[in-house]
Amino acid sequence: MPHLALANVTLDVNDVDRAVRFWTAALGYVVVRRDEHYAKLAHPTDGRRIVLGLQPTDEPKRGANRMHVDLETDDMAAEVRRLESIGGTRVADWPYPGEGSGADCNWVVMRDPDGNEFCVTQRERLLFAAP
Repeated sequence: MPHLALANVTLDVNDVDRAVRFWTAALGYVVVRRDEHYAKLAHPTDGRRIVLGLQPTDEPKRGANRMHVDLETDDMAAEVRRLESIGGTRVADWPYPGEGSGADCNWVVMRDPDGNEFCVTQRERLLFAAP
């Protein structure tokens, strides 16, 4: 049995300062480490939340990310609007199921200012009935 745990997710970005501004505003995280090679963001009070790393690259983004993060919320529409107001963009031509508009989905695909895709998902309320 492996003795590994997922510690953090790291995004490659062209502009670390811009990425720090976006992701700290998006998640309410704070910078816990910063140097010329890496920025580490974490939740200010909940150490159980996943840490986000931002790593500079000179490589331009090509195509869709092969891995992305999902952000969960109780109010998907409001969070998508808020993320757009701080520099995120909605991916309008994503192949959503249904009519293609995303209206029937419980997620919206977005991009951060560096073009990295991420999803905003509607938190599902699971109700369990007593037997």
